[in-house]
Amino acid sequence: MLRKQLLLILLLLWIALPATAAEPMKIVYFDSYPPRSWLENGQMKGILVDIITEALHNRLGIPLQHEGYPWARAQAMVESGHADAFITVPTAKRKAYTVVSQEPVISFNLFISTQKNNPHLEELKQVTDIDGLKPYKLVDYHGNGFAAKRLKEFNVEWMPEVTSVYPFLNAGKADVLLVSERGIYDLNRFGYSNKLIVLPQPVYSLEFHLCIGKHSSFTDLLPQADKALREMQSEGLIKQISARYYR
Repeated sequence: MLRKQLLLILLLLWIALPATAAEPMKIVYFDSYPPRSWLENGQMKGILVDIITEALHNRLGIPLQHEGYPWARAQAMVESGHADAFITVPTAKRKAYTVVSQEPVISFNLFISTQKNNPHLEELKQVTDIDGLKPYKLVDYHGNGFAAKRLKEFNVEWMPEVTSVYPFLNAGKADVLLVSERGIYDLNRFGYSNKLIVLPQPVYSLEFHLCIGKHSSFTDLLPQADKALREMQSEGLIKQISARYYR
């Protein structure tokens, strides 16, 4: 009798294993953050999607499910266990409910964007560190975890969404918007490249990492993910993927 029960248990486990193994890792993204991530015709696209697909799916064979949401909702889904991971700056708040890759998915610099006729332009050209911006008024958006933490002691006007920051700066209501290559992409996309300038000196460097929720069954994946990302970096593939979107 005991032997039959044991065989039945083993049979049930064997039947369940393929379904469990086939469960995809659900990665959530900001759905309106091109060219890093955006939702188009029900499908997620962008730099982050392409890099993590190469690292986790193509190289490690992990089935993936990419979904896009407003950024605050995407983060809440990982925190509550309704999604497995996101890719962003690993702030202390995010580290409280995720485990973080050692290797970055992408790395980038931040630059000063301002009006061409800003009366402080010559002073801003001399700023080489983010703390040098404390005398000026900045603009950023709610949901930018890095800015919320790093600019806490700065004079910042917070916009409801990322697309609101450019017209606010263009109207002269702030002196500075910190932009990465992605922000420069938006300046061109929204038609502000002739009205706003980006100063050439970087004032800060940032990294986006793979952050897997502590509720997720994929937390043990991180060492393999780090190895794949390290290989892609040494091959120059991460730069190649990014370059395709910034042409």
